[in-house]
Amino acid sequence: MGIIQATDHYIDSKEVQDRLSFCKSRLQQRKAHNPGLCFPNRNFDLHRLTIATRAMYDAHENDKTICLEGTRTALLDLIYDWLEDPTGKRIFWLCGKAGTGKSTIACTLSNKLFAQKHLGASFFFKRGEVDRKDASRFFPTLAYQLARDVPEMYELLSEALETNPLLCEKDLQQQFENLLFKPLLSATANRPDVLSKLIIVIDALDECECEEHILTLLRFLSQLKLRIFVTSRPEYPVRLGFKKVDGELHEDVFLEEVQTTTIRNDLYVYITHQFREIRENDSLLGCHSLDRLPIAWPGDDVVEALVSLTVPLFIFAATVCRYVSGPNPQKRLDMILVPQKRDEALTGIEKIYTSILDQMILNLKEKPERAIMRFRYVVGSIVVLFDPLSIMALSDLLKIPPSDIEEILGHLQSVIHVPSSKVSPVRIFHLSFREFLMNQNKNDKFYIDARQTHRRLGEQCIQRLSERGALHDDLCSAGSPGTKRSDISEERIKISVPDFLAYACQYWGAHITESDPEESLYDNSIVHNFLQTHFLHWLEALSWLDQISSAIIYLDHLQSLVNVSSLFVCECLLAFLKDAQRFIRWNRRGIELSPLQLYSSALYFAPVRSVIRQHFTAGLSNQFILLSTGPRHWSLELQKLIGHLRAVNAVSFSPDGELLASASSDKTVRMWNAQTGEQMQLLKGHKSSVKLVSFSPDGSILVSISSPRAIRLWNVRNGQEIRRHRRRGASVVSFALSPDSKILALAFALASSQGEIRLYDMITGTKMQSLRGDSMKVSAVVFSPIDDTLAFASEDKTVVLWDYETGEFVKQIYGLETGITALRFSPDGKTISMMSAGTVGLWNLETNEQSEILMLGEENIMFTPSGDILAVERNREILVLEIPTGKQMQKLTLPSGESDSMVFSPKGTIIASISQGTMRIWDTSTGEKLQEIDAVYEAHELAFSRDEELIAAASDTAVQLWHARTGTRYFTVTNDSLGDDPETPLKVAFSPNRDIMATVSEDTIRVWDTRSG
Repeated sequence: MGIIQATDHYIDSKEVQDRLSFCKSRLQQRKAHNPGLCFPNRNFDLHRLTIATRAMYDAHENDKTICLEGTRTALLDLIYDWLEDPTGKRIFWLCGKAGTGKSTIACTLSNKLFAQKHLGASFFFKRGEVDRKDASRFFPTLAYQLARDVPEMYELLSEALETNPLLCEKDLQQQFENLLFKPLLSATANRPDVLSKLIIVIDALDECECEEHILTLLRFLSQLKLRIFVTSRPEYPVRLGFKKVDGELHEDVFLEEVQTTTIRNDLYVYITHQFREIRENDSLLGCHSLDRLPIAWPGDDVVEALVSLTVPLFIFAATVCRYVSGPNPQKRLDMILVPQKRDEALTGIEKIYTSILDQMILNLKEKPERAIMRFRYVVGSIVVLFDPLSIMALSDLLKIPPSDIEEILGHLQSVIHVPSSKVSPVRIFHLSFREFLMNQNKNDKFYIDARQTHRRLGEQCIQRLSERGALHDDLCSAGSPGTKRSDISEERIKISVPDFLAYACQYWGAHITESDPEESLYDNSIVHNFLQTHFLHWLEALSWLDQISSAIIYLDHLQSLVNVSSLFVCECLLAFLKDAQRFIRWNRRGIELSPLQLYSSALYFAPVRSVIRQHFTAGLSNQFILLSTGPRHWSLELQKLIGHLRAVNAVSFSPDGELLASASSDKTVRMWNAQTGEQMQLLKGHKSSVKLVSFSPDGSILVSISSPRAIRLWNVRNGQEIRRHRRRGASVVSFALSPDSKILALAFALASSQGEIRLYDMITGTKMQSLRGDSMKVSAVVFSPIDDTLAFASEDKTVVLWDYETGEFVKQIYGLETGITALRFSPDGKTISMMSAGTVGLWNLETNEQSEILMLGEENIMFTPSGDILAVERNREILVLEIPTGKQMQKLTLPSGESDSMVFSPKGTIIASISQGTMRIWDTSTGEKLQEIDAVYEAHELAFSRDEELIAAASDTAVQLWHARTGTRYFTVTNDSLGDDPETPLKVAFSPNRDIMATVSEDTIRVWDTRSG
């Protein structure tokens, strides 16, 4: 094996040769594909596009199996007719179950189009592979390929990337518009004939692991004036995506609707052809005529039996043929066809896989127990990897010779794709093989125990990282602590952190998390010892790999697992994990920019009592003279979320607590990962200051409102704007989301006293119903929690109940003497409450009678989150009233006067108020005063944690955190201590699990750890 030395690192010359051969092959293909290709902008480097090389049809490592001549003719003719029909629909969707040959058809079509120079672009999705398991590289990859046929796109792509160098990292909408839609539209403005000739092929769309990406891709692709061929399984996200696309734009063909006789005939032709090749190859290799297969082999009856065994799944037929094509074909065929007693309960594909594995054991020519152990070690690793590895990387990770891996895989090439190059990833042909191995009875000899395999791989990753020379200071020879990551080339990073080491860095925590935690997580365990030795080195490596967020996530997961493990002592490990997480969160921005700052400013400016600082500074040379030792402990602030350019007006946690949304006067909304602090989305579009953000009940949609009350809806997963709602000549006065988050109701104020209500389907955006009237000036809308009723209030003092499914009015209520400003249903839907200035009316919908009218004056009022209890402040008292009866439950005295703020706990069991610096907390069911706390800042806002244990009081100058039931004060944070404007009011919110509290001041969001208070 040749070795090239360049600087202090070594490169396998075979890898260099393979890569050069690949580049040469690709250049030759493209030259043949378009010999007249020109490059208008010679300074534009296509490598600035982050593409998925392996997702393209002409990638050297892709399986390009095409349909055998004479098979699938009816289906292929249907596709070719669609291509040639100038009036044909824009998208052709071929849908079928796993193994029905969809990818082979996609390759056949791609091969034909490539030869005709009509293949504009292709993308073959593959579950589990980093670059093609989702759509993050989809649009750059399509743009890269289309530029081959539309050279004018080069200049436009160059301009787009000059304007925004990080465009490939933006959300899908920005990628689509700036890398594909606009450049393609401009480049073909004077060449419309180009679009009619180019076809895009997309295979296995269902293997895109992000469901939202599927919906987004189909929505955007339908806007292109190109023909697009798509294959997928009939999975729900794909079916839903096509439902949302205009039916006039796509033609749908379902393979299950193809006649069984046609499929049997195709399988018969395919198997007959493959076995003819097997017989001919055997004839060439046979030493004696007696060893050769007979001309009539295997016979029509055998072919028919194989067809019956594999119909309707072509992948199983292909697996049988690949297996039988090995040494001693007749013996292998007998293994498939001769029934064994143990096979009686197996399906067709299970019988095939079992026969293949049995033959592997025989071929290894060693004791079956050892052969099975080796199989589990090698193949078990391959099927649970989070990203496929090459034979060389597997060899380095598993610490076994490449020849041992090749020996095992050599007998499994019918089910595992083994590239000729040792530096190309090894993959299983079909997910059914993985499912077969992991879903068997645990007593089966081929069963792969996923948890045990994950634990072994996790520990092996740690062992590789712990070896001498694997991880160390200045891994990429950057030299100065001030060297930026952007100054180091990707090639140097690749050499310094080879594939197996990069995999180990990124996924050791994931493997440990998927195993049994108590076996690896305890004091002085392999995990603990690794972190104590190489924590900083590991972080440095992740920084070079742009994967620092994964460290925060894994440390949090491990911390949670340690908390539930009780078999071993874990105090030291738990303390290390907590401090490590704080260390990363606090220093993330700096070490992402300059990784070597880990060993200088990040470490030396950590608190004196920090576990990380105490553990690692002892081994470092004294490079600095510290004028101040700094704080002794970490502050309660976890991290700052910096990005808004002007004041933050509102924040909201998602229902699951994973995301934090913020609304700002800079006209943007940002979504943050509440755990890592990473900005997940930047939502632009509002024309004025954004005043409010709120998640839908199911957490899938974010609603934002700006002045003057313009509403925009955003997809939480991908940050795409779903739609905006603002009628010309009308303003939105009220909105409501249905409890299932499927319907949006918008109330518009029109000219004079006119009003209109529109209902929109949240999935499709289509208008479902509308209601308009000359004297219908709507002031409030609300959905019933139990049926298809929408209640709306009008300024003419009435409330109307409307069945939006039938469009009929259910009833009209003449409620209050003044205009109604707010409505709310009781949780059981039997009562509706109406509010106006100084008045609350309760209406029993079952008896159709007004049950209570409460005259409140101008005092504070507050409902519980469930809507079944109302608190009214009046005459230095808080009245707690039951809804719908209006019965007084409690009367709570306010000796110091009117309250400045009042709030119910999430379950409604506690109510708190602040009056003249004193906070009082009561039990709503008994009226008992639980706490009276003095010396509280003049708070304007109170907030309870979801479990009702914590309460925060926010004033213009400070936020204080208290235990709601004991009155213990945890901490106080002032504007002065944060360096913020003391005149800027603070706002506060809790995450659902109460571990995190967010405060907002000026243009900064701060996230605080409530657990260490």
